[in-house]
Amino acid sequence: MPLLTDTTLLEARIINSFGEVSKTFTREVFFTRAPAKVEFLREQSNLLADGRTRPVIAIRVLDRNNRPLREGIAGSFTLNAPYQSAEQIDRQQLNQLTGTAPVAARWVVEGTEGIARIELAPTMVSGSLRLGFTFDDGEITRRQELEAWIEPGDVEWTVIGLVEGTVGARSVADNMERAGRFDSDLGEDARVALYAKGRVLGKYLLTLAYDSAKQREDQRVLGAIDPAAYYTVFGDASARQFDAASREKLYVRIETSAFYALYGDFQTAFNQTRLAAYNRTATGVTGEARAGGLKAQGFAAQIASRFQRQETQGQGISGPYALDNRRILANSERVTIEVRDRFRPEQIVSSRQLARFTDYDIDLLAGTIRFTAPVLSRDENLNPQFIVIEYETDSSGEAEWNAGARADWTSEDGTIRIGATAISDAGLEGAGGTAQRTDLGAVDVLAKLGENTEVRAELGLSRREGETAQGWLAEVQHQTGDLDLIAYARQIDADYGIGQQNAVERGRRKFGVDGRVLITEELTFTGSVWQDDSLTDAARRRAAQGQIALTRQSTNLRLGIVHFSDRLADGGNAASTVLEAGATQRLLGNKLELSAGTAVALGKAESADLPARHRLGARYAITQDVRLVGTYEIADGERLKARQLRGGIEVSPWQGGQVTTTIGEETIGENGTRSFAAFGVSQTLQLSPALTVDATIDGNRTIGGSPSAASLVNPNQPAVSGGQLTGGLLFEDFTAVTLGGAWRKDRWSVTARGEWRDGETTDRKGVLFGAIRQLGEGSLVGSGATWTRSETTGGAVAEIIDASIAFAHRPDNSPLAMLGRVEYRSDEVTGATAGGTALGGTALTVDGNAVARRLVGSLSTNFSPRGEDNAGAQVRRHEVALFLGARHNLDAFDGTEFQGTALLVGSDARIGIGERIELGASVTTRANLDDETINFAYGPTVGFVPLEGILLTVGYNIEGFRDGDFGPARNTDKGAFAALRLKFDASHLGVLGLGR
Repeated sequence: MPLLTDTTLLEARIINSFGEVSKTFTREVFFTRAPAKVEFLREQSNLLADGRTRPVIAIRVLDRNNRPLREGIAGSFTLNAPYQSAEQIDRQQLNQLTGTAPVAARWVVEGTEGIARIELAPTMVSGSLRLGFTFDDGEITRRQELEAWIEPGDVEWTVIGLVEGTVGARSVADNMERAGRFDSDLGEDARVALYAKGRVLGKYLLTLAYDSAKQREDQRVLGAIDPAAYYTVFGDASARQFDAASREKLYVRIETSAFYALYGDFQTAFNQTRLAAYNRTATGVTGEARAGGLKAQGFAAQIASRFQRQETQGQGISGPYALDNRRILANSERVTIEVRDRFRPEQIVSSRQLARFTDYDIDLLAGTIRFTAPVLSRDENLNPQFIVIEYETDSSGEAEWNAGARADWTSEDGTIRIGATAISDAGLEGAGGTAQRTDLGAVDVLAKLGENTEVRAELGLSRREGETAQGWLAEVQHQTGDLDLIAYARQIDADYGIGQQNAVERGRRKFGVDGRVLITEELTFTGSVWQDDSLTDAARRRAAQGQIALTRQSTNLRLGIVHFSDRLADGGNAASTVLEAGATQRLLGNKLELSAGTAVALGKAESADLPARHRLGARYAITQDVRLVGTYEIADGERLKARQLRGGIEVSPWQGGQVTTTIGEETIGENGTRSFAAFGVSQTLQLSPALTVDATIDGNRTIGGSPSAASLVNPNQPAVSGGQLTGGLLFEDFTAVTLGGAWRKDRWSVTARGEWRDGETTDRKGVLFGAIRQLGEGSLVGSGATWTRSETTGGAVAEIIDASIAFAHRPDNSPLAMLGRVEYRSDEVTGATAGGTALGGTALTVDGNAVARRLVGSLSTNFSPRGEDNAGAQVRRHEVALFLGARHNLDAFDGTEFQGTALLVGSDARIGIGERIELGASVTTRANLDDETINFAYGPTVGFVPLEGILLTVGYNIEGFRDGDFGPARNTDKGAFAALRLKFDASHLGVLGLGR
């Protein structure tokens, strides 16, 4: 029996032998579809940070009538760094080279009580946990945030350390990979490295890390490793996380169940409010504490980098998208895909934060970002889609102090929260590259008036270069079963804040009311009234709309009216009133959905954002979660006539997200956080257990009118029809098409995508390819290649080829391990202006013509047979290693060529004599094929183990040389040297009582 509405009344009658009704039974059946709110179930949650178990947050999901949702309903959520969704990571494990398109972290209702249990990845970090939920049923959008606290768990003492020193031709500094000046606390000939974690005085959990020779310029913020930089991670089935990340030599963290404080790398994560939101990545001191209903957090750091925020509308392809600055600080970026309502940009339809090396990758040399899936300019409802990137950039200026503090108090029953925030930031870059200091103070109140009403208010003031700006907002949200009401008023001055507000919101004042009334279970009325004023010019919009909607099992009908009255920046006026009507019909058992809508102008459609429109749409459900979708809209206004087309494959955000396969799951355990992620592209539609495909089409065409920025009330928001913010344009005619496929069977995974974009300023073509072949347990080979070509209307051409092939052989019990990689990259520009093109770029920043090609290959092998000592334990006392390296470069600038080829071959052998002595020898040959120069380095070594955990090595290189590229991997300096290494762990420190 189909359940047509949320509430169905079932009636059963008992008929006697005379045909009369003896008794009647009635039951109400609730079929809940759309989530409207969540409740935090503290008693069913388990929030411990011990690095082993998964923290669990239990929530109850309710509909608008406060009834629990049915089993199987799912939705997305966001959570603050550094916490991660375990379910999302699990899907990334399946999201191998041929993986489906990435989606946000999600919750799923289990059982009949509407309870969803959200598991987090095991973490060692305690502190505040914030989860954000957005509920959008197509008519009203609501947001809700839950807060909890993760406590440190029981952790046994872990200590590991290394002490080493050298005398002679080879120093510790020479042995370390480093990019620039070396500055060791103990000089260049000694090093101490230590990591320790455990409880002190039974109450405090201490984490300590120190490396006397760590170099700040060589460290990535938050400790992330670029999987393309070290071939030693190939074939690895583990995911790496950093418990003590710091760009400085020291990291310290002290924590209890009520507070933590640390010195090291951190993200400020001031995101409890909108007007005092502050997200930067820094190295310094931060802490957080709670006592009853009072919570406080603060930070202080000297930061030399500058903050930058970039908003780019999707362009129908995966990339490359040019960054505004090439000096990006690696791993400091936060990348979000944000969909904004096409009529009201302050309403965020959806927001999804992406993960590097899984969802995107950044080319630091070229200053570009590429995604694993195409980013369309708009969603299927024609709402604009933006790529929001916040990142730190290297600065030649002095480091500036940045500090902030926040405190809030929450009543015991949770009905009111009062908070205050103060921040002093020197992250914005002013004229001449100088830092601009901004001081910001804000207060906020969040109050729940009964079960159905919530009030939020914020007030903020900021001051920069003697000028003061303000921001304020007030919102009231009332929700019952039959009535939804949201009233709001907000203002953000153009110069307010620290550059972390959306550009479309700065310099605006807005107020309005949105409401929905449930007339019957099938009939609803939705209405909105709002005003949008510009604070920088005369532009203003007054708007009102109303709509009646009839919703049945197979048919939806809509009828409404919308009015815009615009005052433009030049003082002119434009008004539009349209009568809207639409219908949606579901066929073939709800698999096929056809929709049509029209907006007929009553008089002249003068507003550029409210022309007469006619729209056709279709969606076909291939599975419950995956649909083919297409939308075509015709716009006909006084200022603009345009056509918009969108099509592709859509993954449902509410119904569990992804299509996956288990074919090959155990033979290729590839996770997006590791190196072969760079070889893959995301796909969406599973045609068979082995084949997955993806296709999109995206395009605009303006066929009449020539609107300008003056015709838009807010030029930072693309026009409703035909608007596309690309390369400084407000309207761009373009067509973008992508087609991808992936094949995975047995031990093979192959994926590829082709992209083509025909734009007004730039035409772009691209091909991406990746493949993995597992050769056996612990052995595999992977390859990947990208080719992109961009050509501007002025004739400038940029072409990039980036390809690599990698090989790994290291089974668990094999004495032989081999790791190899060959990389080729070509950057070429023709007719360039500072190497730039309007869409994507190369690593070359020159005028005219230039080409840079380089081929680098290396292979490392290690043979170490296993043996047994007198006690029967396995040992490895003998080792033979071989290293092969080659490089070739060919550069050409203005007709002048620069090229060179070099080869390096090295071998080491060590033979163990008993338990305490080893004899060894090393030989290295380097040849420059262009000038026929050959260098040798060779000599013997002797190693002694005077005590357990101590190794003394003495050696002499009879011949030697220096090599900047391969030096860190080989000991090639001429002369005698001696090295002492000492390792220790918790067992060596029993005198301190760490094991008790």
